[in-house]
Amino acid sequence: MHHAPRLEDCFLTRRDFLQRCGIGFGALGLATLVMPGWLWGAALAGGIFYGLAGINHALQKHRNALENTAMASDLFAAIVLLGCFGWALVGGAA
Repeated sequence: MHHAPRLEDCFLTRRDFLQRCGIGFGALGLATLVMPGWLWGAALAGGIFYGLAGINHALQKHRNALENTAMASDLFAAIVLLGCFGWALVGGAA
């Protein structure tokens, strides 16, 4: 049986949106294995995404242990990715 579409079915929740973004950045990272020219752009985009995700966790007033772990891992990923991008920018990578 088919039902009429509802307006709320057209929108994603914040959690759904961020999950899809995470999956997209994971796919982009895997794509750099076969398309090495995308590596530094993917590092920059991923670093920004994970940095913003970590800041979002840090700004939560009532964090639990799971959110603290997510914040730490997001900020670590951002530092690594942006560090690699910066290293390549100053000529560290050929």
